[in-house]
Amino acid sequence: MQNETSGVTAKGIYNFSPYIFYRNEQLMKDCCLIPYMFHKCLGYRAVIITAKKEEYTYLDLLKGLEIDILDTPKDISEWIKECCSYISENYKKIDVMFCFGAYPAYCHMVPHYKKLRPDGKVILKLDANIYWMDRIPFQTEEYKNFLGNCDLITAESKKNEFILICAFLFRILSAKNAPVSILIIGDNYFLNIIEYIINLFNEGNRLYHIREINNYDCDSNLNNLISEAASAFYGTDFLAGNNFAAVLIDLDSIKSNKQAVLSDCSILMERDGTIICYGSDDFRSEMLNIFPGSKTSLYQLDPERFVASVCFKSKKNDTSPNSIKKKILNIIEQERAKLLENLQYILSNRPASLDDIWYSIIDDCIYTVDQIESIIANNYMLFENEDVKYQTNEVKNALLDLKYEAYLSRKHYDFFQANLLDCCNDWSSNIK
Repeated sequence: MQNETSGVTAKGIYNFSPYIFYRNEQLMKDCCLIPYMFHKCLGYRAVIITAKKEEYTYLDLLKGLEIDILDTPKDISEWIKECCSYISENYKKIDVMFCFGAYPAYCHMVPHYKKLRPDGKVILKLDANIYWMDRIPFQTEEYKNFLGNCDLITAESKKNEFILICAFLFRILSAKNAPVSILIIGDNYFLNIIEYIINLFNEGNRLYHIREINNYDCDSNLNNLISEAASAFYGTDFLAGNNFAAVLIDLDSIKSNKQAVLSDCSILMERDGTIICYGSDDFRSEMLNIFPGSKTSLYQLDPERFVASVCFKSKKNDTSPNSIKKKILNIIEQERAKLLENLQYILSNRPASLDDIWYSIIDDCIYTVDQIESIIANNYMLFENEDVKYQTNEVKNALLDLKYEAYLSRKHYDFFQANLLDCCNDWSSNIK
């Protein structure tokens, strides 16, 4: 093909299917449209290499896009060999090799191409979500060689980064029954959306933002935002009166003292708080080593960016005999002592009639458990067992089920009685 405007041979961009077949509709996806745009905008010869899955009717809409159909192989290994043979025969025409997705097949094709065309360019569009990224074995020699031969790697890492951070926040905020504070240190590119998210869960939630004086642009309409300007991202004494459910730290925005920032933030955390770090992969090992013994989850978004959550229990909130938690547990224990006596009667007797005292006693039990459930729900963050409020609700439901089974005089009374006993045993052993 000749470039009509220049009269010289057009450069070629080639895309090889990494999984043998491209379907017809994939001609309208990025894997084929990006090479096509090279043709339309830059005058490249755009060629798609695939085995034939079906008729490619959409090709009529993409004037100038070429498809080279290779023999249908018996498996992916044979397909890789076919593609490498094609590269050996046509490498002089392939000025750009475009790869869509970090598929294992490219671990063989790309190094082979680069060996024949060291001056050729390889573009990799990762197109991977966070779950796929987590499964790609970047540490293997094959993948290191593949990625090392890529001249340009593109990724939607910012989008995935934001989605992952929002997922963490949803999990944290959904577990809170009272207003909480969230702290952001550094980049504010999703500040508005996070402020909106925390307001959805509780209008009393507050968002704090430590920002650099010379690099800040904020929407003044954020009702829940309390912004603090700082010339350096360390020294958090002015926030000492707050307990933060989560601290978000953009490590790329911290010029120095990264470990000091992380240490200071751990002091600000409420019990079972979470530090969420994100940014350049350069800081990953630094962050992982600063909280030995903490529960750290690391998510690699692409070869250069990551998001990590560090969950830990702050020492400053250890319980003592005079703590709020101790008082709440004492109240629950007093209520539970009366409840256990009544439960023993319920489980040992069966009502003989609708005016039996058994019904009055089970109603008292339901009321008491409902009161305990309200206490736990209002102070949920103080309890070690995250399921205690659900287990309390299960006891109440088991009581209601048994009451109505007795009222209807059905034959499953023994089953519901045994279920109540199991729920009570699980519940009693897990309030702590």
